[in-house]
Amino acid sequence: MLFEGSNRVNLIKPSAIRRMLELSAGMKDVIHLEQGEPDFTTPGHILEAAVEATKRGF
Repeated sequence: MLFEGSNRVNLIKPSAIRRMLELSAGMKDVIHLEQGEPDFTTPGHILEAAVEATKRGF
């Protein structure tokens, strides 16, 4: 049995994030941060700054 969804689904507009992903697909050296998952580790000085900021209540 084939499931047929509501035609109202066609009224849903694509999100701005989806559009940005489409635009960046053809670009070189794009660092994706929209999902919080870059493909490289966070540099040590940034980690240390985050720890210090947390200790100060930020």
